[in-house]
Amino acid sequence: MDSLENLFAHCRSKPGVVESVDLEGDKKYSILNGSLDFFARMPKDGSSILLRCSDIRLTALIGSSLKVEKSDKIRWETEGWTWVEVDIGVGPDDSTILQLLDDSYSLLYVSDSFGDDKRNLVSLVESELEEQETLESLITRSGLQDEQGCIVGESQLAIQLLTTASSSTELPLGASRLGGCPDLPASFPWPEHPSGRPLSFLGQLNLADLANLESPLSKATGILYFFSAWGWLNDEGSDPDVPEEEEEQQADWTTVVLVNSTSLVRRTTPEGAFEYGWTTISPIETLSVPTSTQLRAAQSWDSDKQDALDWQVTYPYYAVLEHKTKAAPRHLLFGYPNTLQGDAELSFDNPVLLMQLASDDVMESCFGDGGSLYFYIAQADLDVLDFSRVRVDYQC
Repeated sequence: MDSLENLFAHCRSKPGVVESVDLEGDKKYSILNGSLDFFARMPKDGSSILLRCSDIRLTALIGSSLKVEKSDKIRWETEGWTWVEVDIGVGPDDSTILQLLDDSYSLLYVSDSFGDDKRNLVSLVESELEEQETLESLITRSGLQDEQGCIVGESQLAIQLLTTASSSTELPLGASRLGGCPDLPASFPWPEHPSGRPLSFLGQLNLADLANLESPLSKATGILYFFSAWGWLNDEGSDPDVPEEEEEQQADWTTVVLVNSTSLVRRTTPEGAFEYGWTTISPIETLSVPTSTQLRAAQSWDSDKQDALDWQVTYPYYAVLEHKTKAAPRHLLFGYPNTLQGDAELSFDNPVLLMQLASDDVMESCFGDGGSLYFYIAQADLDVLDFSRVRVDYQC
């Protein structure tokens, strides 16, 4: 190949494709990020490529100038095709390799194991449909047309925070971010747990960035800061290293505070707190769709109908959005939480999701096994911008 990057770009250009890198640095190209739905894998040295090849094509290639052989790395039972390894270090021209990649993608896409449901998602990913139109298309395909009014009607506007890697030198004072260090008034004490250990800084939102977006904070001013013991990560990167205390004492684990000040100083992370990677954030409006446990009307549905909402509408909807925005970590302000273990048990009525903070490679954050932190506030407190009772639920 004249350029490995051209090969990578060709893979990424295929409909619904996600590029991932494993722990050994090998690149894998999948459709819709399915763990088994991949059509190409390349070691980081770029010497070869593992792909699907039809038996007819393989027969034609044997004896050609292309160095290709059946792979013993994957022992799947296949019919009409097989996994092959192609040496791309020398010999083959670009057009031959690209054609083999196209064939490998097609073999996966048309296979019975991939299925019509996934092919439908790929078409939605590639479409120009707006979010509500995508939702309505999924509702129609699920057979829940009679419930479209309540599903769409109870969907909520939310704000998704897209992260990009940054640094302390790139971000001006007061800029919104997740991770890094906070910009605070010099006299503002770094929040601490009663034990004296400083809480970890998780992010700051300059509310001026939300002024043109529809949200409960669109008319507020200042910077909203998030500190929490839930951000205490240990060296193993497993569950947060939170205090060994009873649940009722968790009021001391988190500090969310709104500060209005034009005199800010960039602070240094104190010993005992965890510093995450610096990111800049881009807030965008998004439509948040309920699951069967979050949709009030669905509580009277039978289990088949509830499953149809979850597995044929809500989860596929978020999968399509993930691919369209190229943002797998789903950081949210407001809307429905994308919970992993059911609804949170909170000590106040009418909870509102203030922020959902997901595990994010860009932020260098991993909460357990790809989990999230959910910051909840009572509606009455949000109405008066009182953040003193915010509580966090952790799920992974």
